[in-house]
Amino acid sequence: MDFHQAQARFNHLRDQLRDGTISRAEFVQAVAQIMVHDAQGRYWTLDPRTGHWLYFDGRTWAEAPGQAQLPTTQAVAPGQSPPPPYAAEEGGPNWLMLGIVGLAAVALCLLGLIAAAIVIGVGAAGGSTPGTTGPTVQVQSPSNGTQLQTNQPFVVQSTATDTQGVTRIELWVDGTLGDVQVSPDANGQPVLTAAQSWTFDQPGSHTIQVRARNRANAEGTSPLVAVTVSGPAGPTVTPTSSVSPSPCSNNSAFISDVTVPDGTRVEPGARVDKVWRLQNTGTCEWGAGYRWAFVAGEQMGAPDSAAVPLTAAGQEADLRVVFTAPQATGTYISRWQLQDPNGTPFGTEATLSIVVRPVTPTVTPQPTATRTPTISPTPGPVVSFTADKKKIAPGECTNLRWDVDYVREVWLKEGGDPEYPEVGHKVKKVCPSATTEYVLRIVKYNNESEYYKVTIKVQ
Repeated sequence: MDFHQAQARFNHLRDQLRDGTISRAEFVQAVAQIMVHDAQGRYWTLDPRTGHWLYFDGRTWAEAPGQAQLPTTQAVAPGQSPPPPYAAEEGGPNWLMLGIVGLAAVALCLLGLIAAAIVIGVGAAGGSTPGTTGPTVQVQSPSNGTQLQTNQPFVVQSTATDTQGVTRIELWVDGTLGDVQVSPDANGQPVLTAAQSWTFDQPGSHTIQVRARNRANAEGTSPLVAVTVSGPAGPTVTPTSSVSPSPCSNNSAFISDVTVPDGTRVEPGARVDKVWRLQNTGTCEWGAGYRWAFVAGEQMGAPDSAAVPLTAAGQEADLRVVFTAPQATGTYISRWQLQDPNGTPFGTEATLSIVVRPVTPTVTPQPTATRTPTISPTPGPVVSFTADKKKIAPGECTNLRWDVDYVREVWLKEGGDPEYPEVGHKVKKVCPSATTEYVLRIVKYNNESEYYKVTIKVQ
């Protein structure tokens, strides 16, 4: 394995971690297997927390200076046993086992150019566009050095700017991905703000960082924010098995036209609000990175793609796109299909088929009853807002769950704190220290608001 292949492999693993394909423990374990031996006899690896290059100086791993110019040399076959893997995180996986796996990885790297080509191809599929720079990211709160309390929720407020359009903002806590906010515009926004809630359940020193990506998939990061947390430790989560899951498959089936059946007659220039209902007939869960994409026919002012709600295998999802009817009369067809996070299309295609024709009154000697075709109305808001447990003991946590469709905005208010924007489908961990009311406000397409409340009692 040479330096280019090692960097490509690291980028691919990092994208899998962000998309939820692998766990944090699996990511750290896989990065520990990346090891390069250069012509000067030094061993190299990558820090799973920062992505910086490290080299072994004979006693310990050290960060290499001048990261932008590294690496420049070609790898050679090792002439001695490699050093122990870089221990990046306390409480991580069994490093003795990772050392054994690392020895096996070095041997496998000598298999030849075929395996190397596969690694490069896979890594390139998930990386950013060469020559691009990421968004500029700033954290407004909390500030560096802030004092916080355990089991007390707080909000990380940040802003990302990029002329190419910011597509997502990620909250990283202690080097681990904690929350993701996606732009409602598939092409991103020049300025994207985020208000992401977090709760520390362990006292001590912690770090917060916000990362953002633009439409070219280039990443920008904020400076690290160091905070000190005091108070009693909260409940700990028992780690689950880190066995790699079996590969899943993507597929879909068309269920029905929720609005605007094929052949609907509309006036020139009319707004056409189309909703399809599809079923997830594969074994992969649809979520972050999945898109409902235009593939053929007439686009009629619609975006290139639309977000897909979180949909488990076997469940149904309603996919919505807004079109504008052409001015010229005629029949127009637009074809759409699902795409996975790598942009690979899958499943059945669905269509919008409309007939554009002006509606003109007809005069007859004796009026006869006629049936006037109408465009099916846009479905009203669909809201589900619940909690796993509405009564908890002091120091205990629970999960808020909500699924919201067919609305313009979603906001969450926790007790007396200011409300902040949220996504339509989410499971959120909360650890209130006292009885707290959580209010979910939805803004409908006519700008009217509706409120849904859940109270967690602490006793």
